[in-house]
Amino acid sequence: MGNRVLRDKDAIAFDRLVADLEVCFTESASCFDDLKQLLLDEVSKLAVNIQAVRQKDAVIDRLRSAAFWQGVSLEDLEWVRNELRGIMKYRQRAGVSSSGIDTTRVRDGAEIREQERPQYLGSQSEALQYRRRLKTILSDMIANNPVLQKIRRNESVQPEELDQLTSSILTQHPGVDLGILNDFYGRTASGLQATIRELIGMDPAAVEAHFTRFLHAHPRLTHLQVQFLNLLKGYISDNGSITIDKLYEQPFTSVSNEGLDGVFSESDIEDLIEVLKPFVRPESAHSPAMPNDQ
Repeated sequence: MGNRVLRDKDAIAFDRLVADLEVCFTESASCFDDLKQLLLDEVSKLAVNIQAVRQKDAVIDRLRSAAFWQGVSLEDLEWVRNELRGIMKYRQRAGVSSSGIDTTRVRDGAEIREQERPQYLGSQSEALQYRRRLKTILSDMIANNPVLQKIRRNESVQPEELDQLTSSILTQHPGVDLGILNDFYGRTASGLQATIRELIGMDPAAVEAHFTRFLHAHPRLTHLQVQFLNLLKGYISDNGSITIDKLYEQPFTSVSNEGLDGVFSESDIEDLIEVLKPFVRPESAHSPAMPNDQ
Protein backbone atom coordinates (compact mmCIF):
# COMPACT_ATOMS: atom_id res chain seq x y z
CA MET A 1 0.00 0.00 0.00
CA GLY A 2 3.07 2.22 0.06
CA ASN A 3 3.24 5.13 2.49
CA ARG A 4 -0.42 6.08 2.29
CA VAL A 5 -1.43 8.58 4.96
CA LEU A 6 -4.70 7.75 6.72
CA ARG A 7 -6.76 10.91 7.22
CA ASP A 8 -9.09 11.35 10.18
CA LYS A 9 -12.25 12.52 8.41
CA ASP A 10 -13.97 13.33 11.72
CA ALA A 11 -11.08 15.55 12.82
CA ILE A 12 -11.07 17.29 9.44
CA ALA A 13 -14.84 17.88 9.62
CA PHE A 14 -14.38 19.34 13.11
CA ASP A 15 -11.59 21.60 11.81
CA ARG A 16 -13.95 22.93 9.15
CA LEU A 17 -16.74 23.52 11.65
CA VAL A 18 -14.47 25.49 13.98
CA ALA A 19 -12.97 27.40 11.03
CA ASP A 20 -16.46 28.45 9.92
CA LEU A 21 -17.27 29.44 13.51
CA GLU A 22 -14.11 31.56 13.66
CA VAL A 23 -15.07 33.39 10.46
CA CYS A 24 -18.52 34.17 11.88
CA PHE A 25 -16.90 35.38 15.11
CA THR A 26 -14.38 37.60 13.31
CA GLU A 27 -17.09 39.18 11.17
CA SER A 28 -19.59 39.41 14.09
CA ALA A 29 -21.93 37.60 11.73
CA SER A 30 -25.28 36.15 12.71
CA CYS A 31 -24.13 32.61 11.84
CA PHE A 32 -22.05 32.53 15.03
CA ASP A 33 -24.89 31.32 17.27
CA ASP A 34 -25.95 28.68 14.79
CA LEU A 35 -22.49 27.16 14.49
CA LYS A 36 -21.86 27.50 18.22
CA GLN A 37 -24.94 25.37 18.88
CA LEU A 38 -23.90 22.87 16.23
CA LEU A 39 -20.44 22.62 17.84
CA LEU A 40 -21.97 21.96 21.26
CA ASP A 41 -24.32 19.37 19.78
CA GLU A 42 -21.45 17.54 18.11
CA VAL A 43 -19.47 17.49 21.35
CA SER A 44 -22.52 16.20 23.24
CA LYS A 45 -22.48 13.10 21.00
CA LEU A 46 -19.07 11.99 22.32
CA ALA A 47 -19.22 8.56 23.97
CA VAL A 48 -18.39 9.09 27.65
CA ASN A 49 -17.37 5.44 28.12
CA ILE A 50 -14.26 6.01 25.97
CA GLN A 51 -11.14 6.80 28.01
CA ALA A 52 -9.83 9.29 25.44
CA VAL A 53 -13.07 11.25 25.79
CA ARG A 54 -13.01 11.17 29.59
CA GLN A 55 -9.50 12.59 29.52
CA LYS A 56 -10.94 15.71 27.86
CA ASP A 57 -13.66 16.24 30.49
CA ALA A 58 -12.11 19.50 31.71
CA VAL A 59 -11.98 20.90 28.17
CA ILE A 60 -15.57 19.86 27.45
CA ASP A 61 -16.83 21.29 30.75
CA ARG A 62 -15.17 24.62 30.01
CA LEU A 63 -16.56 24.66 26.47
CA ARG A 64 -20.09 24.13 27.82
CA SER A 65 -19.82 26.90 30.41
CA ALA A 66 -21.49 30.29 29.92
CA ALA A 67 -18.26 32.00 31.02
CA PHE A 68 -16.35 30.49 28.10
CA TRP A 69 -18.72 31.94 25.50
CA GLN A 70 -19.16 35.29 27.20
CA GLY A 71 -15.49 36.14 26.76
CA VAL A 72 -14.61 33.84 23.88
CA SER A 73 -11.71 34.71 21.56
CA LEU A 74 -10.17 33.23 18.42
CA GLU A 75 -7.44 31.77 20.61
CA ASP A 76 -10.07 30.01 22.72
CA LEU A 77 -11.72 28.51 19.64
CA GLU A 78 -8.38 27.30 18.31
CA TRP A 79 -7.64 25.76 21.71
CA VAL A 80 -10.93 23.85 21.56
CA ARG A 81 -10.20 22.69 18.03
CA ASN A 82 -6.74 21.39 18.91
CA GLU A 83 -7.92 19.74 22.13
CA LEU A 84 -10.98 17.95 20.73
CA ARG A 85 -10.32 17.23 17.05
CA GLY A 86 -8.63 13.92 17.86
CA ILE A 87 -11.62 12.49 19.75
CA MET A 88 -14.43 13.48 17.39
CA LYS A 89 -14.25 9.98 15.87
CA TYR A 90 -15.78 8.73 19.13
CA ARG A 91 -19.12 10.45 18.53
CA GLN A 92 -22.22 8.28 18.67
CA ARG A 93 -23.74 8.17 15.20
CA ALA A 94 -27.30 9.33 14.55
CA GLY A 95 -29.42 7.87 11.77
CA VAL A 96 -30.06 11.19 10.00
CA SER A 97 -29.03 12.13 6.49
CA SER A 98 -26.64 15.05 5.99
CA SER A 99 -29.48 17.20 4.72
CA GLY A 100 -31.50 16.58 7.86
CA ILE A 101 -34.24 15.03 5.71
CA ASP A 102 -34.55 11.28 5.18
CA THR A 103 -34.84 10.02 1.64
CA THR A 104 -36.54 6.95 0.23
CA ARG A 105 -35.68 5.34 -3.08
CA VAL A 106 -38.79 4.83 -5.21
CA ARG A 107 -39.15 3.33 -8.67
CA ASP A 108 -40.77 5.61 -11.23
CA GLY A 109 -41.14 3.44 -14.31
CA ALA A 110 -37.62 2.39 -15.25
CA GLU A 111 -36.08 5.22 -13.25
CA ILE A 112 -35.14 5.04 -9.57
CA ARG A 113 -35.30 8.39 -7.83
CA GLU A 114 -34.96 9.63 -4.26
CA GLN A 115 -38.03 11.11 -2.57
CA GLU A 116 -37.79 13.23 0.56
CA ARG A 117 -40.03 12.08 3.40
CA PRO A 118 -40.87 13.64 6.77
CA GLN A 119 -38.91 12.69 9.85
CA TYR A 120 -39.11 13.18 13.59
CA LEU A 121 -36.57 15.70 14.87
CA GLY A 122 -35.02 14.28 18.01
CA SER A 123 -32.24 16.77 18.75
CA GLN A 124 -31.09 20.35 18.17
CA SER A 125 -28.51 19.04 15.70
CA GLU A 126 -31.19 17.40 13.57
CA ALA A 127 -33.33 20.53 13.83
CA LEU A 128 -30.41 22.68 12.64
CA GLN A 129 -29.95 20.50 9.57
CA TYR A 130 -33.68 20.55 8.81
CA ARG A 131 -33.71 24.30 9.38
CA ARG A 132 -30.91 24.83 6.86
CA ARG A 133 -32.88 22.92 4.25
CA LEU A 134 -36.04 24.95 4.88
CA LYS A 135 -34.13 28.23 4.87
CA THR A 136 -32.68 27.44 1.46
CA ILE A 137 -36.11 26.57 0.09
CA LEU A 138 -37.77 29.69 1.50
CA SER A 139 -34.94 31.98 0.41
CA ASP A 140 -35.44 30.81 -3.17
CA MET A 141 -39.18 31.56 -2.90
CA ILE A 142 -39.17 35.04 -1.31
CA ALA A 143 -38.87 37.09 -4.51
CA ASN A 144 -42.07 35.62 -5.96
CA ASN A 145 -44.09 34.75 -2.87
CA PRO A 146 -46.38 37.48 -1.41
CA VAL A 147 -46.90 35.57 1.86
CA LEU A 148 -43.18 35.40 2.60
CA GLN A 149 -42.83 39.06 1.67
CA LYS A 150 -45.55 39.99 4.18
CA ILE A 151 -43.84 37.96 6.90
CA ARG A 152 -40.53 39.71 6.20
CA ARG A 153 -42.32 43.05 6.63
CA ASN A 154 -43.77 41.73 9.92
CA GLU A 155 -47.31 42.05 8.59
CA SER A 156 -50.06 39.73 9.82
CA VAL A 157 -50.78 36.69 7.68
CA GLN A 158 -54.04 34.75 7.58
CA PRO A 159 -54.07 31.02 8.50
CA GLU A 160 -55.20 30.08 5.01
CA GLU A 161 -52.19 31.92 3.55
CA LEU A 162 -49.86 29.89 5.77
CA ASP A 163 -51.66 26.69 4.73
CA GLN A 164 -51.17 27.63 1.09
CA LEU A 165 -47.46 28.29 1.69
CA THR A 166 -47.00 24.95 3.48
CA SER A 167 -48.81 23.12 0.68
CA SER A 168 -46.68 24.85 -1.95
CA ILE A 169 -43.49 23.69 -0.23
CA LEU A 170 -44.77 20.12 0.10
CA THR A 171 -45.73 20.08 -3.58
CA GLN A 172 -42.28 21.17 -4.72
CA HIS A 173 -40.35 19.29 -2.01
CA PRO A 174 -42.33 16.22 -0.87
CA GLY A 175 -41.62 15.47 2.78
CA VAL A 176 -40.34 18.95 3.63
CA ASP A 177 -42.88 20.27 6.11
CA LEU A 178 -42.71 23.55 8.03
CA GLY A 179 -44.90 21.95 10.67
CA ILE A 180 -42.17 19.47 11.65
CA LEU A 181 -39.82 22.26 12.67
CA ASN A 182 -42.65 24.22 14.26
CA ASP A 183 -43.62 21.19 16.36
CA PHE A 184 -40.02 20.64 17.44
CA TYR A 185 -39.91 24.19 18.80
CA GLY A 186 -43.07 23.47 20.80
CA ARG A 187 -45.18 25.95 18.88
CA THR A 188 -48.81 25.66 17.87
CA ALA A 189 -50.15 26.52 14.42
CA SER A 190 -50.48 30.14 15.54
CA GLY A 191 -46.70 30.26 16.04
CA LEU A 192 -45.88 29.15 12.51
CA GLN A 193 -45.45 32.73 11.28
CA ALA A 194 -42.77 33.31 13.95
CA THR A 195 -40.97 30.13 12.89
CA ILE A 196 -40.97 31.26 9.26
CA ARG A 197 -39.82 34.77 10.22
CA GLU A 198 -36.85 33.24 12.04
CA LEU A 199 -35.93 31.38 8.86
CA ILE A 200 -36.16 34.30 6.42
CA GLY A 201 -35.43 37.26 8.72
CA MET A 202 -37.05 40.67 8.51
CA ASP A 203 -36.91 43.60 6.15
CA PRO A 204 -34.36 46.04 7.70
CA ALA A 205 -36.67 48.96 6.88
CA ALA A 206 -39.49 47.34 8.87
CA VAL A 207 -37.16 46.81 11.83
CA GLU A 208 -35.96 50.41 11.65
CA ALA A 209 -39.54 51.68 11.61
CA HIS A 210 -40.38 49.58 14.65
CA PHE A 211 -37.60 51.22 16.68
CA THR A 212 -38.72 54.77 15.79
CA ARG A 213 -40.74 55.15 18.99
CA PHE A 214 -37.76 54.27 21.18
CA LEU A 215 -35.44 56.60 19.27
CA HIS A 216 -37.89 59.51 19.60
CA ALA A 217 -38.21 58.89 23.34
CA HIS A 218 -34.42 58.78 23.74
CA PRO A 219 -32.98 61.52 21.49
CA ARG A 220 -29.65 61.85 23.34
CA LEU A 221 -28.17 58.40 22.86
CA THR A 222 -24.44 57.89 23.43
CA HIS A 223 -22.11 56.42 20.82
CA LEU A 224 -22.12 53.04 22.60
CA GLN A 225 -25.91 53.02 22.80
CA VAL A 226 -26.22 53.74 19.08
CA GLN A 227 -23.69 50.98 18.36
CA PHE A 228 -25.65 48.54 20.54
CA LEU A 229 -28.95 49.43 18.87
CA ASN A 230 -27.46 49.00 15.41
CA LEU A 231 -26.28 45.51 16.37
CA LEU A 232 -29.71 44.76 17.80
CA LYS A 233 -31.57 45.90 14.69
CA GLY A 234 -29.20 43.93 12.49
CA TYR A 235 -29.65 40.81 14.60
CA ILE A 236 -33.44 41.00 14.41
CA SER A 237 -33.28 41.65 10.66
CA ASP A 238 -31.18 38.52 10.23
CA ASN A 239 -33.03 36.26 12.67
CA GLY A 240 -36.56 37.58 13.09
CA SER A 241 -36.47 37.17 16.87
CA ILE A 242 -34.18 37.32 19.90
CA THR A 243 -33.99 36.09 23.49
CA ILE A 244 -33.30 38.39 26.43
CA ASP A 245 -30.29 36.25 27.37
CA LYS A 246 -28.80 36.97 23.95
CA LEU A 247 -28.44 40.65 24.90
CA TYR A 248 -25.72 39.57 27.33
CA GLU A 249 -23.77 37.49 24.81
CA GLN A 250 -21.87 38.03 21.56
CA PRO A 251 -22.13 40.16 19.49
CA PHE A 252 -23.54 42.54 22.12
CA THR A 253 -20.70 41.98 24.60
CA SER A 254 -18.41 43.48 21.95
CA VAL A 255 -19.92 46.85 22.96
CA SER A 256 -19.73 46.18 26.71
CA ASN A 257 -18.65 43.09 28.63
CA GLU A 258 -21.83 43.48 30.67
CA GLY A 259 -24.01 43.40 27.58
CA LEU A 260 -27.24 45.39 27.79
CA ASP A 261 -26.69 46.38 31.46
CA GLY A 262 -23.36 47.99 30.62
CA VAL A 263 -24.84 50.29 27.98
CA PHE A 264 -28.30 51.41 29.16
CA SER A 265 -29.76 52.56 32.47
CA GLU A 266 -32.41 50.48 34.22
CA SER A 267 -35.28 52.68 33.02
CA ASP A 268 -33.95 52.69 29.45
CA ILE A 269 -33.70 48.90 29.57
CA GLU A 270 -37.35 48.65 30.56
CA ASP A 271 -38.31 50.84 27.61
CA LEU A 272 -36.17 48.82 25.22
CA ILE A 273 -37.54 45.47 26.40
CA GLU A 274 -41.05 46.83 25.84
CA VAL A 275 -40.14 47.70 22.25
CA LEU A 276 -38.60 44.25 21.77
CA LYS A 277 -41.65 42.32 22.99
CA PRO A 278 -42.96 41.39 19.51
CA PHE A 279 -39.60 39.78 18.72
CA VAL A 280 -38.71 38.18 22.05
CA ARG A 281 -38.96 34.41 22.28
CA PRO A 282 -38.53 32.40 25.50
CA GLU A 283 -35.56 30.12 26.04
CA SER A 284 -36.52 26.46 26.13
CA ALA A 285 -34.98 23.04 25.62
CA HIS A 286 -36.00 23.19 21.96
CA SER A 287 -35.56 26.90 21.46
CA PRO A 288 -34.51 27.69 17.89
CA ALA A 289 -30.76 27.81 17.52
CA MET A 290 -30.20 31.24 16.12
CA PRO A 291 -29.28 32.63 13.81
CA ASN A 292 -30.08 32.01 10.21
CA ASP A 293 -27.59 29.90 8.38
CA GLN A 294 -25.16 31.72 6.24
